Amino acid sequence: MKNLTFLTCIIIISFSALSQNTTYVYDNAGNRVQRLVIEIPSGLTQQNNENTEINPELSEEIKEKQDSLKIEDSKENFDFLIYPNPTLAEISVVFDSDFLSMEDKEIYIYDKTGTILIKQKVTEQKITLNLSKYASGQYFVKIRAVNFSHEWVVVKN
Repeated sequence: MKNLTFLTCIIIISFSALSQNTTYVYDNAGNRVQRLVIEIPSGLTQQNNENTEINPELSEEIKEKQDSLKIEDSKENFDFLIYPNPTLAEISVVFDSDFLSMEDKEIYIYDKTGTILIKQKVTEQKITLNLSKYASGQYFVKIRAVNFSHEWVVVKN
């Protein structure tokens, strides 16, 4: 009887864990400032013939919470968007047109020891950087141009 009760408890806990997603929001210094627990209700998806569609009302709520998982920053009258943060594999960096008009633009990803892991010239408005081969932890994104340099913290889970 004890085994049956234990097994029932494990099954209930498993189902409740599958119905939520926990995400953390970090500030520019890498400190966790918010914990989001996104409940995934049973009505999240609706079967429509062979296609699965997301319930539009719930889709907006999830989109709003996902929008909080990015860094939007204005420095020196330049706008930057770095997302998602935290990430599992890739981050995207979006630059404004004023920054793109500058010379010698580069983006760097480096670790806590200062080792440069990725160095890339900025030639497009949106760049996607792959961090999948690196361990989980904090990484620094540095954007540099003539007379401009700024960095942000990105967390890889």
